[in-house]
Amino acid sequence: MKTFFASDLHYGVNGQGNAAVRALATHLRSPNASRDDVLVLVGDIATDDKALRACLRLFREFPGRKLAVAGNHDVWVEGEESSWTRYRRLSAIFRAAGFHPLEDEPIVIGGTAFAGSMGWYDYSFRDEEIGMPFRAYEKKTLPGAEHPLWNDANLVRWGMSDQDVTRWQAERLERHLSALAGSDDIVLAIHHVPTKRLLFHPRCLVPRETRFANAFLGSERFAEIACLHRVALVVNGHIHMAGDARIGETRFASIGGDYRGKQLIVRDRGRLVRSMFTSEGMRPGIAFRLGA
Repeated sequence: MKTFFASDLHYGVNGQGNAAVRALATHLRSPNASRDDVLVLVGDIATDDKALRACLRLFREFPGRKLAVAGNHDVWVEGEESSWTRYRRLSAIFRAAGFHPLEDEPIVIGGTAFAGSMGWYDYSFRDEEIGMPFRAYEKKTLPGAEHPLWNDANLVRWGMSDQDVTRWQAERLERHLSALAGSDDIVLAIHHVPTKRLLFHPRCLVPRETRFANAFLGSERFAEIACLHRVALVVNGHIHMAGDARIGETRFASIGGDYRGKQLIVRDRGRLVRSMFTSEGMRPGIAFRLGA
């Protein structure tokens, strides 16, 4: 069984990115994929419900099982709608397109247990060295600036604090992973970044504004949960930068890709293979052992 991971498709944002998603979807048809394989979309799939349905239809010819989790862009809303309303609606859209919503419940396929979470952030990634007041993180706005730096401030409406959303997400993930106790091979798909080890280092080379924004990339809580439950592999999106890390026996892999180029990670027989897809098609990737 091969497992394919893609994230941050952002379908509907621009034509070049849409073409890259179509190239990726075309690649994931037979003979490159089989009925035994699994496809996991790890959030930030499309700009709105219409684009989301159109994007998911591109993968209807994938011959294996299809799974999905939501990203922060997937709960961006306008008008009077709440992010909770759209979040709940996503599960129905996923199911109608033949995708199992991993955030609703984990699933075991071919001996591998899959769990999923949007994740979220609680400012545990913040850099104390840059001396930002905590209130700035709550407002997602640099001191003295007129507008928020991070668009979640304008387009996400949970009706609760980021810390409360993170706590809720983490508690649900703990329940799901507890239900998988005894599984020898657990894979976790999480949209946000589960550990600061996947961020760019050394931090002193990162601009101050970016170091401020890094507080909205994820939470260390999810790495702690993954390691506690002996997850073998955690795959995330969101950061638009490929990366790898290890904590104990748990391997972490950030998918990468951006608004124009889309990356694919393939887990196959103890190794991960990365490839890039652009509007011109597939660029061959690199492979590395899971134990490396």
